[in-house]
Amino acid sequence: MKKIVYILLLVSLMSLSLLGCSKKDSNLITKEQYKTENKLNDSVVTREIDISKNKNLEFKKEINNLTKINGVYGYDNESYGLFSNNENKKIIFFNGIDGFYSDVNFSIENRVLTISYKYNTEKGLNKKSLFVVDDSNKDKSYDKVDLYKDGKQDAYVTIY
Repeated sequence: MKKIVYILLLVSLMSLSLLGCSKKDSNLITKEQYKTENKLNDSVVTREIDISKNKNLEFKKEINNLTKINGVYGYDNESYGLFSNNENKKIIFFNGIDGFYSDVNFSIENRVLTISYKYNTEKGLNKKSLFVVDDSNKDKSYDKVDLYKDGKQDAYVTIY
């Protein structure tokens, strides 16, 4: 009888932990959410993410709250639990209010990650774009991030 109780308890605990993992894992950004992928060098890849396919409610709430502040936002790896903690990733969120960002380009040179883009104004358009910079180099492949809008140096609205 004790064996049956222990087995039932063990099965219950395993079920609860698996349910907890699947909920957490559903918040992660996965390959199914990639729109584009671009390899910058041997260790750095950028990916555009389909925001509508992400199931992380906390992050969706955050980007939906940014309805009045136009600009580029930077998020580190630990923000909103979008990745497992052992990954070296940076999230770049373009929030176009009455306009849109286009021709987004990433490059790395001399340990500087450069993100260039164009911004076009168009009344009534609210375009959001999400990119991930995935660096498999444990020591990071870049030390600095520079933003350029329409060829002129720009800055993040906020870094999280």
